[in-house]
Amino acid sequence: MPALPGRGGYHDRPRRESPGRTLGDSRQLLPGCNLGRAAPARDSNVFTVLVSLLLSAPAGDGTPLDIHSFGIVRQSSGKDDYYAFESGPDGPYLAARYRPPFDTMVRGIEAPKGHRRNLAGIRWRWRVHAFPKGGDDCNPDVGDAAAGVFATFKAGLKVMVIKYIWNSVGPAGRSCELANNMFFAKREVVLRSGGETGTWHTETVDPRRDFVRYYGGKLEDVPDFVALGVLTDGDATNSRSEADYADFVLLDRWPEPDLVKAQVKALGQLDAGTLAPPADPQQPR
Repeated sequence: MPALPGRGGYHDRPRRESPGRTLGDSRQLLPGCNLGRAAPARDSNVFTVLVSLLLSAPAGDGTPLDIHSFGIVRQSSGKDDYYAFESGPDGPYLAARYRPPFDTMVRGIEAPKGHRRNLAGIRWRWRVHAFPKGGDDCNPDVGDAAAGVFATFKAGLKVMVIKYIWNSVGPAGRSCELANNMFFAKREVVLRSGGETGTWHTETVDPRRDFVRYYGGKLEDVPDFVALGVLTDGDATNSRSEADYADFVLLDRWPEPDLVKAQVKALGQLDAGTLAPPADPQQPR
């Protein structure tokens, strides 16, 4: 992957910290709704409504990436490969199991040509099993994160990275600058911090708009998106760090809020008794 930064590029320590906005969308299917409160007699109706709405949603919103194609980024990695491909009830995932004193290793994939200029967003799932003790990737003294996802752009000879991280400590929703020189720039965005281990979470981010937010310019002038990478590390804190990554999708369009609104409205109508039973989505119209 020639477009990725050299050894240490992904793993540079931050120079300063600055406040930021929360940029990752952990979108729930039905925000604010508790299906557990529904009367048992309506459970089947609720399920039918949701299935109907989901099946009527546009399919193929992006390009799924094969997790097995995430290879070692040699120029950004040491000799210790602590990643493995595993499989669970929801399919395959990349398992990262860092142990000190391992050298850090980055896994990544080059961006498909069709998304280099037209990336609308990135969606993936991740979960943490072990946080590096006191790890805060925005603090150079303890610069570790249990999980990190890199979106890499390239303008001429300059590589520019936005890294979305799951920290051990500190508030989520902030950002920090790690480097910005003639040939390399890196910005980190804290999507999550701490929390329950062993639970999958889905994130949806828009790296091109984040690029404009942090590096300036106009959306139409954002340079090519060239690569996607992941990193789990614990070398700065000399501690164990573990996470899993799965279901990466390069989005063709940003998810519309209409479906979620329709689901909430449908449940409200169902509770009020004003929603007609949906047509069988498998039947011809």
